[in-house]
Amino acid sequence: MTWYLNDNPINDRKLREAVAPTLLPKTLTDQHYLEAGAKKLVETDAPPHNPDTQRIFLEVMKVDGNPTQVWQVEDIPQSELEEQAEADFYAFAASVKNECERRIFKVASANTQQTLNMHATLGNLSEEQMTVLRAGMAWIDSCVAKSRALVANKVADYQDDKHWPAPTQEMIDLANTY
Repeated sequence: MTWYLNDNPINDRKLREAVAPTLLPKTLTDQHYLEAGAKKLVETDAPPHNPDTQRIFLEVMKVDGNPTQVWQVEDIPQSELEEQAEADFYAFAASVKNECERRIFKVASANTQQTLNMHATLGNLSEEQMTVLRAGMAWIDSCVAKSRALVANKVADYQDDKHWPAPTQEMIDLANTY
């Protein structure tokens, strides 16, 4: 419960200071506050509002001589809503991109990919390994394409495996050799 004295919120310590040198008991009751002239805050419920498009503000004002919670609802300007939507979109896109990168690097880190490409360029991979490497590169491309589609479609559960292409065991084995 909140009390007000002279338009200011008051607690036990402040009440003791306000009524000094009068001695007050260790535990204060509502009666002690009333005798000091304090008034209880009249609490009111927040008004109905849409938190996606409106803000609410709370002030304490005197109504009929009593400190009372007074709420105000304000529409959020369209420009702020648009800015927030854009920021939310870019944050979502970054999260999906990070998920894509995490899945790719779980199979083959950037260093592993560079090493495999170097060995392919030097001709150090067998034809079978080259076939697997090409399939792995296509898998990476499909992961990137999938991440773009997930962003474009705003898929909320983008972390679910059902949305992502799976690497083959041969890709995993080849990456683990390097």
